[in-house]
Amino acid sequence: SMPVYHVENDTVIAGTVMVEGTAYARVTSTGSGTVISKIVRLMEKAQGGKAPIQHFADRISAAFVPFVLAASALTLTTWLLLCWSGRVPPGWTDGESAGVFSARFAVSTLVIACPCALGLAAPTAVMVGTGVGARNGVLFKGGDVLEATAKVDCVVVDKTGTLTKGECGVEGWRHLGSKGGEEDVLYYAWCLEVSSEHPLARAVAEHCRGRLEDMGSERGENVHTPEGWRGVTGMGVEGTINKKKVAVGNRAFMELLGVKIPPKVESLLREMEFKGQTAIMVSVDGKLQAICGISDQLKPDSALAVRTLQSMGVQCWMVTGDNERTAHAIGEMVGIPKANIVSQALPETKVREVSRLQGEGRVVAMVGDGINDSPALVQADVGIAIGAGTEIAVEAASVVLVRSAVSDVVVAIELSRAIFSRIKLNFVWALGYNTLMIPVAAGAMYPWWRVALPPWLAGLAMALSSVSVVLSSLHLKLWNNRRRVEVV
Repeated sequence: SMPVYHVENDTVIAGTVMVEGTAYARVTSTGSGTVISKIVRLMEKAQGGKAPIQHFADRISAAFVPFVLAASALTLTTWLLLCWSGRVPPGWTDGESAGVFSARFAVSTLVIACPCALGLAAPTAVMVGTGVGARNGVLFKGGDVLEATAKVDCVVVDKTGTLTKGECGVEGWRHLGSKGGEEDVLYYAWCLEVSSEHPLARAVAEHCRGRLEDMGSERGENVHTPEGWRGVTGMGVEGTINKKKVAVGNRAFMELLGVKIPPKVESLLREMEFKGQTAIMVSVDGKLQAICGISDQLKPDSALAVRTLQSMGVQCWMVTGDNERTAHAIGEMVGIPKANIVSQALPETKVREVSRLQGEGRVVAMVGDGINDSPALVQADVGIAIGAGTEIAVEAASVVLVRSAVSDVVVAIELSRAIFSRIKLNFVWALGYNTLMIPVAAGAMYPWWRVALPPWLAGLAMALSSVSVVLSSLHLKLWNNRRRVEVV
């Protein structure tokens, strides 16, 4: 979000925005050699190399269905052998033939063990859970995403537009002049910067106008056009307002104009720069009157979201294309250690970092919003896109945060864990129910207590097991993020 100063022979990417002045560029790459083409190739490579997730239900059904058929066949064979060998007293069969008597037990076993509830265990939980996610501003692109999201133990985040707003804003303002002169300084700075399209100038203008409104001043409604307005690229602007020579710019601009910077102000400037802010000064008639620090403003929920993820046992990394000083300053604000911060990262660097973490056995979620994040979003086990991000990022991701709040990463992980836990509970319930009822249906208790399960009753019991699984899944509607208070 902060403008980057370029000089002759620097490389720029197609689509770069020129904030002031004029420049001529030489085309060095076309077609497949462009940056966007390289990003597309990275995405295709990552998509082709990702192993498909095997569904838990498929693995169980692959073993359970043959077991059910075998159990039914074994029941039929066992009772037929017992009848033909004369071990079944005539009073047990009530006049039925050996085939009919044995078939009743076999059919009951087949019906009661029918894995209908098993087939409903995952789809119903996914359907209800994804609906709950949508209600909470989290869109899961299919049920396959849930298992991977539930196992996430490492989150990699981009900085600009993800942890930060992606917009320049004044983080701190310090008036250095007389107590009653701040309104004049704010007004002069606003008039000088309001007509500029430069991101830093817009940040200063919006801040000054806001401060004037807070003071109850009406001067913010009337712009005084500066006389002799002059701008120096990469430094600042100056002009005359109400016979006052006003200048707004960085340290180099003030030195160019001969404005002295007192030692006390020097320490304040160094403090701002250490925080990753761009220090801007305002002088009136050659005397320094105010300083302010401009940076990409942190989203209000970023620090709390990172702390909450860490409390859940999820390791947090930041991989950003921004410079090291700014990256470390933002990392300190949100609580990400320097060792977990990678700055000046290209799209391939982000993919490489995600792959490295995956190679360490971690289940990685990548959170980003830009085109340059797209390859890493595809490479990660779970790609999470900020809803307000680019269309390519949203398309590449498997989870979309509709509200663009980074705190919803917590919601996505916790909800997916709740859904997957419910799926496993449904499996246990369905399998346990069938396993316990198979001996009864097969007639294991018949020799002692004459207890048998007729096929019609087995069908009713089987239906009730399916109903119980559906009710268990519907219980997800009552899910409430227990950490929401911490992050919102």
